Amino acid sequence: MKLPISINTEMRSYPFLSNYFGVLEANNFDTINIRTNHYIRLNYKYLKGSLTFSEEKYIKSYFEIHNFFKNYDIKLLKEHIKNNEYVALMIDGSKLNTNIELINETHTYLVYGIEMSTQTINLAGYIREKDMNKYTSFDISFDDFINSIPKTKDLKRLKNNIMFNHYFKLKSNIEIERINYSYIKKQLARSIFEDSICRFKNHIVFCNFIGTTITGRDLIDKRDFRILYEYLSNLNLICIKNGNLNHLTKKSSYIANLGNITLMLSAKYHLVSDEKKHRTYKKIINLLNEIISLERKLRIQIIKHL
Repeated sequence: MKLPISINTEMRSYPFLSNYFGVLEANNFDTINIRTNHYIRLNYKYLKGSLTFSEEKYIKSYFEIHNFFKNYDIKLLKEHIKNNEYVALMIDGSKLNTNIELINETHTYLVYGIEMSTQTINLAGYIREKDMNKYTSFDISFDDFINSIPKTKDLKRLKNNIMFNHYFKLKSNIEIERINYSYIKKQLARSIFEDSICRFKNHIVFCNFIGTTITGRDLIDKRDFRILYEYLSNLNLICIKNGNLNHLTKKSSYIANLGNITLMLSAKYHLVSDEKKHRTYKKIINLLNEIISLERKLRIQIIKHL
């Protein structure tokens, strides 16, 4: 038995977002208004040197969510699926005996189906493909699943507010909200004073200058650039959907494309030699400078015409 899941959602910077948006979209809910209302304000986390969405957890409001710590019983998983409940679990990818290369660490994967006849579990999550992380669906055997159960100490160490074991299902009688231009305007106005992209770029430049990252993260972390691209794409959606902003769509599309190019370069950075790394780094910083300048002006224009 399988539950519906979309692996092609645009919101896939983290499994937390991929899973919830993927479930909504696979169940025929249009998530564009959620993206434009609640995923158009960035938050720069100084202590981590990372970018997130200010309302990253808003998507949870569409689901009934039940936390648990450690219960990897296959019969229980089957019951959850039978009850139209998805299960998000932390799995140790390094323990799997499969041709599929998972992220070689304990990470969250979504159980969306179980096939008793073939003794396989249907998962969605990130795998390694051509040295890149890719969100997709795949199957593992019952034996592999049992072997991949993390140690209790690892579960305790890694558990946080977006990576935790839980099962969830869509709330009954939910209605997807309408686009709220008044709320969007307030969000964009607040973000002007936060200047998250500029602060994020300055963090990268400073860490590159001192030759180390303060937080232990990669200097160029692809997750941050995926979030930046998603944010710019959502700004572009606002311009496309509102007739008063149609004259800005050429500019907003161009900026979103810059975000996509920067995302591709952030992936390339980890695949090239040290000499090419430096050149790629300079391209990324130059693109960030261009994005910062154009995105500020675009935000002000959107606020003015909404």
